[in-house]
Amino acid sequence: MRPTRLTTALVAFTSIAIATASGNALALGGAVAAAQTTPAAAPATVAPAAPVAPAAPAAPAAPAAPAAPAAKTPTADELLKLHVAAIGGEAAHLAIKSITTKNTIDMAAAGMKGTAITQAVDPQQFLMTMNLGGIAIRQGFDGKVAWAIDSLQGPRVLDGREAERVRRDTDFRRDLGLFKDYASVVVKGVRPFAGRDAFEVIATKGPGDMTVFFDTESHVIRGMNVVVETNSVSMPVETIINEYREFDGPGGKIKMPARSEVTTNGQKMIVTTDDVQFGPIDEKVFALPVEIAALAAQPQPAATAPTKADDKSTVAPAKPVDAPKPPATGK
Repeated sequence: MRPTRLTTALVAFTSIAIATASGNALALGGAVAAAQTTPAAAPATVAPAAPVAPAAPAAPAAPAAPAAPAAKTPTADELLKLHVAAIGGEAAHLAIKSITTKNTIDMAAAGMKGTAITQAVDPQQFLMTMNLGGIAIRQGFDGKVAWAIDSLQGPRVLDGREAERVRRDTDFRRDLGLFKDYASVVVKGVRPFAGRDAFEVIATKGPGDMTVFFDTESHVIRGMNVVVETNSVSMPVETIINEYREFDGPGGKIKMPARSEVTTNGQKMIVTTDDVQFGPIDEKVFALPVEIAALAAQPQPAATAPTKADDKSTVAPAKPVDAPKPPATGK
């Protein structure tokens, strides 16, 4: 059971640790007026009444006010710009050259608690050190090599989908260009999400399908659903950002998620941000651990040619060779 919990926590947390997504609905209403008529009384036998002057014609009814035009649905790029402005603006985030974040992790259902420290610098290098339920986990990226070390699987150099996920998700400026790697980004409209109204944006044809929810009132990303892909499995991960907090960045005040709920495979993890610092980080922090450097230095296994048993290709049958003619005999 523990390896499953560890893998779930590691994949989910590292996918959310640096970057994570929100909405408001428009309500339309109308009113209908009803006219009342009073029936005439039965005629009485009395002297004819004096003729009554005809009533003045009723004034024509005022024309109804034209209906207000429906609000235009913003594009995905417009929603992202509103989000970036709400969290401090592009300039304030571009001014960040390094960041250290300290988090508390709580997986109550699994009976596991822990802490995590993430450190990242520009150009993109990253280190996460996590202790979850007594299990030590480290994951890093030195700009070239993505790697992980934990007490269950030991040291590993990541490749394929895992390496690509680390390179993408550990960019602490990812919010500024959240949709840039997706060929299709569609705003589906407004729907409830985590007790709020949110614009639902679906991004596909990129590095893992993603649905992002933008709060319609505050404009911040309120949560997202992503598919986290490893080299062997794909896992749906839902993140709900319950709270943002303001921090003093080097280029001005910025907002970052302060409390998030991350759910995958039925396991819920609460991630709380305890502290954020923007001071310089010693570059030695991102150096490859000795065991990782040794693995990275090993030559990759050469590709082997398929054997006849492995070769499933369809090959046209060889043209039969004519049997040799017998030698001519003299008469």
